[in-house]
Amino acid sequence: MVAACALLGIARAAWAHPTGLSVLTVQVEDRRVRAEMVLPTHALPRLYPQPAGMKDADYAAWAAERLEKDAADVLELRLNYAPVSPASARARVEDESTLFLDMEFPATTPDGGPVTALQVYSNRVPNLGEGHRQLVEVHDGRGTPPDATLSIDGGRVVARHALTAGQFSAFVNIPPLGTASTNPATQPTARSEMLAPPPAPAPAALSFFHLGVEHILTGYDHLLFLAALLLVCRGFGEAAKIITCFTAAHSITLALAALDVVRLSPRIVEPMIAASIVYVAAENLWQSRGAFDSADDPHRVGRRMLITFGFGLVHGLGFASALREAGLGSTPRGLLGPLVQFNLGVEAGQLAVAAFVFPIILALRNRPSLKFDRRWVPACSAVVVAVGGWWLITRIAAP
Repeated sequence: MVAACALLGIARAAWAHPTGLSVLTVQVEDRRVRAEMVLPTHALPRLYPQPAGMKDADYAAWAAERLEKDAADVLELRLNYAPVSPASARARVEDESTLFLDMEFPATTPDGGPVTALQVYSNRVPNLGEGHRQLVEVHDGRGTPPDATLSIDGGRVVARHALTAGQFSAFVNIPPLGTASTNPATQPTARSEMLAPPPAPAPAALSFFHLGVEHILTGYDHLLFLAALLLVCRGFGEAAKIITCFTAAHSITLALAALDVVRLSPRIVEPMIAASIVYVAAENLWQSRGAFDSADDPHRVGRRMLITFGFGLVHGLGFASALREAGLGSTPRGLLGPLVQFNLGVEAGQLAVAAFVFPIILALRNRPSLKFDRRWVPACSAVVVAVGGWWLITRIAAP
């Protein structure tokens, strides 16, 4: 009963993924402050609804023009507590899934001194939805030789924050040139406190590991697929083999997709993920009726491992979409660190779910009076088929 309720709770989710992820990189340099905001194109309708009659192929470019015109309102910066106006702004659509907004501000302060305090206001984050996260990374690129070309994330990292609908601003102390980085959430110095009132509390820092955990815990389609796999496992050894196959497969395609070796449109990947859920649950139903080989068949686990590995490759492409939304693979920023952190977060979240759900399944299966394999496996699998089928239809029909 508990296992069935857990599956039903997962099934109630209307959406299979969190609202989205975006990234804002701000770099303080000697004469300027540069900012790059990376937004997923699927989030643009929340900012600029598509006009009636406009072709889908023309919408992203149109929204980019609107975003460029509104750039001064989209992102506000204060240097040493004084507002600074952007000197330039340019929005561009890099591919069908990612939009970049590049802005440049003069590094001017009220007294003409160096930048010691930075306030960031990403004013459109609340429009992107309650579940949206914008990862902010602040770099210090001062002291670079005049003839050197510095990428937008070429300086040392001095702060990381996560902006949300409820907290869309961040405060960062910029350490003096040549000193070690300070804690991102430290309060202003005594001198800066005399210049302005204390800033609002900084939001909690967020790493790609946390994003990986959040992605799997809110990725209801991935969780439903995992639950359907565990539903017919008869021991911890069998469950470990299945989870290992799933982990190995989606790790491979996550890496290949994030490194831009393999790329498939979400219009293909998302229906395939839904189809994998339907297939595995339907196989559970078929097996419960005795149409497959008996539980003692030595090939049963091997066959399920192959199926899990194959579908795991598809799910890895779905995980990679979260990194693509952050612009990884399309910008000079390093891939290895975020990729490893994100994948470890996915695995940690996945193992936590399995460690919670599977002992419950085993406990129920070991109670003969419940007739778990005869009653509850078919009932739960039927729910999974229904939810997966609904996702499959809606994803195929999505514009």
